[in-house]
Amino acid sequence: MTVAQANQRIAGIASQRAVHAAFRWLHLHAQRTAQWHRELIAIPSPPFAEAARAAWFLTQFAAL
Repeated sequence: MTVAQANQRIAGIASQRAVHAAFRWLHLHAQRTAQWHRELIAIPSPPFAEAARAAWFLTQFAAL
């Protein structure tokens, strides 16, 4: 894929209503998203021992 093709593809994706809606949601929920990030990085997760983070994700998705 050329740079021009990649830019055209990005422009096409960026023009989609669903993409705009997703970015609007992220903007409106920026504080909650930041809180989720803080909670997530506070959970220890050494390589191949990410079960606690996985459990946190499961809880968050279930709540949504």
